[in-house]
Amino acid sequence: MNIFVVVTTLCVFSETTVGQSWTYHEENNGVDTWSTNYATCATQQQSPIDIVHDDAVVDTTLGEFKHALFDAPPQSMLVKNNGHTLQVDLTNGYIINDLSLLPGKFKAEQFHFHWAAPESRGSEHLLNGGRDWGELHIVHYNTKYEDFSTAMNMTDGLAVLGFFIKDDYPQDNADIERIIEPVFNDQASYYSESAIYITSFSIETFLPHNLTTYYRYQGSLTTPPCYESVVWTVFSEPIRISRRQADMFETMVFENSRGASDTTNLNDNYRPVQALNRRNVYRTAHCSGTASFLKPATHFIFLCTLIIGLMRVY
Repeated sequence: MNIFVVVTTLCVFSETTVGQSWTYHEENNGVDTWSTNYATCATQQQSPIDIVHDDAVVDTTLGEFKHALFDAPPQSMLVKNNGHTLQVDLTNGYIINDLSLLPGKFKAEQFHFHWAAPESRGSEHLLNGGRDWGELHIVHYNTKYEDFSTAMNMTDGLAVLGFFIKDDYPQDNADIERIIEPVFNDQASYYSESAIYITSFSIETFLPHNLTTYYRYQGSLTTPPCYESVVWTVFSEPIRISRRQADMFETMVFENSRGASDTTNLNDNYRPVQALNRRNVYRTAHCSGTASFLKPATHFIFLCTLIIGLMRVY
């Protein structure tokens, strides 16, 4: 059983909210205005991007992420709705100190989600032009800097691990359920209301089995102020959740405060893909470029078709 501690807040800090407010959809401060309101959002190394597998360069120096890297539970985990996403802040998160994986010593600061509206797709990155239901970002900062706030606008300041999310799992993902349970209990549904401490657990528990196949490129925060400070790692194997859990994200998280006259569901909280602008995208040698967007049934149909085809040949 999870233990929740409710922390009433006057405001909820968002790591990427600086200066004037912004949204994804409103006319005056939605995505189409970001490049005008935030100069960095119009620069040349922006994220997310469409990752084209055949254009990615194999980099044999990229190491293999091991599940053991993510084993240590943080001191605390704080779930909050910051008006833009459902976010989990980590106190004393794990540290990755391996130059074959990341260009420095990086400490986990928080993770958050991007997701779709009902009957839609909401991942930020695309793979070969395909968009998945959602995407999880684990945000780290370079420990050469004092803290996250200092690192976030440094060119070598941040590292984000991105995981596609599919909504095709036949049962609830128990580890993701720990995070969204406060939403189900109406404790983190509304912006600027409460932050909920949940019982800490290892992030390793909800990561996909295969962490050896991934893509790497230099980019930016995907929300204002869009600082170009991120080394991106996007894994090909997705996290899987149930349709019920996806529905909770889509219908039970709101971008308004409780009691607002116009309550709006927080969904489709993703930025459109940005131009690559001659940047290189790298990949590990094992990357197939297909795993994320094939459902289990699709694998089965493909295999059956291949077998029948071979039988016809012979």
